[in-house]
Amino acid sequence: MRRETLAALFLAAAAGIVIAQASLTQGPVVGGVTEAGAVVWIRTSASASVSVAFSITPDLAGAQVVVGVTDAAKDSTALIPLTGLSPSTTYYYNVLVEGAPVFSADFPRFRTFPAPGSDTEVSFAFGSCQSDGNHPIFSSIAAKDPLFFLQNGDFGYPDAMDPSTKLERQRQNFRAQYDPAHPLAGVLLRTAPLVYVWDDHDYGGNNSDKNQPGKEYSLQAYRDYVPGYPLAQDAIGVWHSFRAGNAEFFALDCRSQRDPELTSWNDRLNPDRSMLNGTDLPATQSQWDWLLGALLGSTARWKFIVQSVVWNPTFSSGGGDSWAGYLIEQQALID
Repeated sequence: MRRETLAALFLAAAAGIVIAQASLTQGPVVGGVTEAGAVVWIRTSASASVSVAFSITPDLAGAQVVVGVTDAAKDSTALIPLTGLSPSTTYYYNVLVEGAPVFSADFPRFRTFPAPGSDTEVSFAFGSCQSDGNHPIFSSIAAKDPLFFLQNGDFGYPDAMDPSTKLERQRQNFRAQYDPAHPLAGVLLRTAPLVYVWDDHDYGGNNSDKNQPGKEYSLQAYRDYVPGYPLAQDAIGVWHSFRAGNAEFFALDCRSQRDPELTSWNDRLNPDRSMLNGTDLPATQSQWDWLLGALLGSTARWKFIVQSVVWNPTFSSGGGDSWAGYLIEQQALID
């Protein structure tokens, strides 16, 4: 879409010519950021034509536009990819629903990542275990202007409102976290891209594992609601990696593939117990083999393993829900 066409849309909306049949309910949330691209997630009140206008100028002068549609089959959500971006650059953007712009000023923004190998400083924030996004800490984090916010599991506690894993339960949880009235979505995620991997409560139930009934719904909601990086096995779990300058991050799925927690403390040395491949997938699909190969093949100076459970091998967590119950695999990873 040319710049002149975008300007016409803004003028028409201001004059009352464009009447939106749907409205933005959650978002925008940016994720999947690289040195050359990003993904914008949005949800509307009903299926609608949507677009994202983005520019390197705060007033969106010379904006480019990418068009999409929110899908009713995906809870009226859309993932809009932005491509052809420049490294280490701040981009401002606006969302239009049925041609009507959502923001009029102080547009949301994000920074693209430094190019691989660059020595540009990378500063990020991380956290976990939040009941909802309505907490002042998110405004404090935003004030530090991190390159991204890494949410490391228990992104809400949907199992508290429904002990079963249902698609609507998972969707409700994401809608609560993305509430624009709360400082997580309304402040922090307005400027910091989201990186996310699940843990037990947002994947299934407390201490959940590979046997969680309905885990396919958790994965479906993740794919529809998370503007993330390509998953290594997108039909199986949520493990993935991404690069920011001289740092590479390996985000693990410590739930969907793991063997159940210990029933006997003596079983912690069982070589068949696995945190990352309890489903015994072949090497071409196994998270364990993917992790080892990715670590050994990485050219990044700094390598961060992002995982959501307790690492301390002396901690039992009331039965071995931590890595203490998977000591053989933990030691193999260290080695």
